[in-house]
Amino acid sequence: MALLDKPPSRGLEETTNPQAEADFPTVDDRAWRQRAESEIGDAEFSATLAHRTADGLEIGPLFTAESAKPIDSVEIRPKHGDWRVAQKILHPSAKEAAKQIIADQTLGASLLWLCFDDPTTTTTPRTGSTSDRQGIQIHNRADFECLVQELEPQHEVIFDAGDHALGVAAMAVSHSDAAERKGWSFGCDPLARLATRGYLHGSIDNAFRQMADLAAWGLQQDTVMHTVLVSTQPYHEAGCSTVQELAFALATGVDYLRHLSTVGLDIDAVSRRTDFSFGVGRDLFSEVAKLRAARKLWGKAMASWGSSGLGQEVRIHSHTSGREMAQDAPRMNLLRTGAQAFAAALGGAYSIVVTPYDSVSGEAVWGRAASDSRRLALNIQHMLARETGLGRVSDPAAGSWYVEDLTDALARAAWDQFRDLERLGGMTQCLLDGHISEKVKKSAQALQEAAATRRHPIIGSSAFVELSLPSIPTAGDQLRDQTSVVEDSFPGPSLDGMGIDDFDDFDDFDDDLDDFDDIDVLDGMKLDLFELGHGPAALKVLELSVDVPGDLGELTELSIAAADAGAPLEKIADCLAGDEAATSCPPLANLRLSREFETLRQAGDRWQAELGTRPRAALVDLGGGSKDASFIRRLLAVAGIEGVETGGPESALQDPGWNLAVLCGNAAKKPESIAEISARFRAHGTRWVLVDHAGGDQKSALESAGVDGFIYDGCDVLALLRRLLEGLGAFG
Repeated sequence: MALLDKPPSRGLEETTNPQAEADFPTVDDRAWRQRAESEIGDAEFSATLAHRTADGLEIGPLFTAESAKPIDSVEIRPKHGDWRVAQKILHPSAKEAAKQIIADQTLGASLLWLCFDDPTTTTTPRTGSTSDRQGIQIHNRADFECLVQELEPQHEVIFDAGDHALGVAAMAVSHSDAAERKGWSFGCDPLARLATRGYLHGSIDNAFRQMADLAAWGLQQDTVMHTVLVSTQPYHEAGCSTVQELAFALATGVDYLRHLSTVGLDIDAVSRRTDFSFGVGRDLFSEVAKLRAARKLWGKAMASWGSSGLGQEVRIHSHTSGREMAQDAPRMNLLRTGAQAFAAALGGAYSIVVTPYDSVSGEAVWGRAASDSRRLALNIQHMLARETGLGRVSDPAAGSWYVEDLTDALARAAWDQFRDLERLGGMTQCLLDGHISEKVKKSAQALQEAAATRRHPIIGSSAFVELSLPSIPTAGDQLRDQTSVVEDSFPGPSLDGMGIDDFDDFDDFDDDLDDFDDIDVLDGMKLDLFELGHGPAALKVLELSVDVPGDLGELTELSIAAADAGAPLEKIADCLAGDEAATSCPPLANLRLSREFETLRQAGDRWQAELGTRPRAALVDLGGGSKDASFIRRLLAVAGIEGVETGGPESALQDPGWNLAVLCGNAAKKPESIAEISARFRAHGTRWVLVDHAGGDQKSALESAGVDGFIYDGCDVLALLRRLLEGLGAFG
């Protein structure tokens, strides 16, 4: 299949200016490159003037209309106009989540993303740490009622419950009318839940059956209701590359539609009701191109399926990257997320979620972000949309030769990886056999290495650290203070309104049905259920219907009927899970690149708290051209070490309290100059002696002369500073 075959539309007719052409003669790409190669001499062109991304894509130094590659005919311009200002609701307490809904709507959120915890883990109240709570917990009907009653009809809502979307949808429908549900979506995304948690409570086939049933039910509604979600958040937050994220999204979407098409659902109709959600990271142009490439790839995949133009369109949500968030100087996160939101807007996202600046330890903490940080997260988007006018421009990156070329390169590379996944059995199989986990781990390791050497700097954590700034409490700090939870704060599921005191009271009803094999009997029970609305009977019929499925959409209707009869979400989810064995795979662990640097800083801070002073390093000028001392001082500050310029060694040795000494200047490259100075510092109690360069061919001789380490631009800062602090005993 030819993925890309048509040049982009430039939007304006090209014009010529004879005088300008005379003054500035046209130079083609080949002539320019020849001139550039003559200027750089023997150096390799690509190594000198180009660079490669983590995915191996070469980014050249110059992009022109001539060099731009052909762009596919699939339309990649978003159709929705201004984006939706979105906010996630993650607090485990339904009452607190309801308060956040009210506040976010008041502050201008136009889309609310309600994230639900796994209902089957709440059979008994949890005690101990709350850090494993990843979304709103629904224990009874009152919990759901307090959420739904606060939703204003003019706001769009996404109910995100992973593989439990059908049960959550049933509860939502039971607590609302059709008019209130306009603009609601139910994000059924079992593979994202599988990748995050490492398990599903039922079989993967059961999860796909539920997805098909909910999708079919959604197609029967009067309004366009989105019921399928393809989220790359688990992979993005675990450290996958840009191309991998695109390939995983495409493979997941194709897997979902493949299963839905086998049960007879219309591909065009389902595709129009499928949402995609991508993380947006630090590299602005790559992220812009990624979202544009995602639109291109999905359109091309749907075209290959014979889909019409409407089926090729896609709604892309976005969220700023959690792996880029930092705890040290957390207000720097405002700048990070602002830049990422800007990239999402340029890329044509349908909605944007900006992570609150004090949310640094994953979604469990995000739910408890301070109201001020949630307000600022929304205002970042309001400013971009209203003050800058960015929301008035559709696909503002179109026509940029660089962005068009990068969009094309990402799409081609992702298509190749997608085809590799298909050859291995598709996204589901690749998750189950650990292939996805291994690929993401390798990419995450490359990211961590880039962070450790500061090729991937984290301002405020691994670079430009200011020791004098006071630390600011974060939501993570507050959560760690909550070491236990009183059981009464999270009561178990309520059976109020069920008409009986306990589900076990209908043993006779249960026994009569255990061995039945008559579909007509089950159909009659379904009719009785809808007429009588008996809660325990509703659940039993629902449980049996999972194993003996009827028409598509019926499981959803039965679940709604059970919810109407008073059944709690947890019981509905248990019934829907069926009796098949649970599905498991290697889970993906969230990556936060600043975490290891924060550990260093905390060790330095503890040293200061215990001893009254920070670890101190003498920056000793040996003469002959000293390296910029501010570079070394800032590098040491990453670990909470205070660097002090002392002048020459004689003045430095007058102070016996140095924990480290960094010898600077050309003389520090000569082993014969180092041995005596190193010995004198050690005699004064200095634990470490370092030099301000990589050592080169003198490295072994310098080490023999007493040098313990080498500080230079590009060194493994993380490993070096950890070794220094461990040697000082700062880790206890």
